[in-house]
Amino acid sequence: MFGGAALSAWLALLLLWLALGWLLDEELNTALSFPIVGVLWAVAAFILQRSAGWSLERLRGLPQTRQTIKEDVEWANTRRAEAKHRDDTREPRRDGREGRGDR
Repeated sequence: MFGGAALSAWLALLLLWLALGWLLDEELNTALSFPIVGVLWAVAAFILQRSAGWSLERLRGLPQTRQTIKEDVEWANTRRAEAKHRDDTREPRRDGREGRGDR
């Protein structure tokens, strides 16, 4: 339902902006009216982006979640180091191809 509401709102905004472009076209040149609408969209996007950035800066995760993520990163780094060590110490294949030598 929220997706449908968001799509409807987006379409309504699109049609309103097109109407604004055509309204400006009545007074100005077409080559000038629609770029003005585009600049207004760019300003709106910039303001929304900055607002979202400020909201994300204030967002703090739950302490247990942060700790779990740190543990997951440590586990992944350990696994990567172990895999690299295994790759460095394994024997080459007898037939000269890549891969494990014990097969």
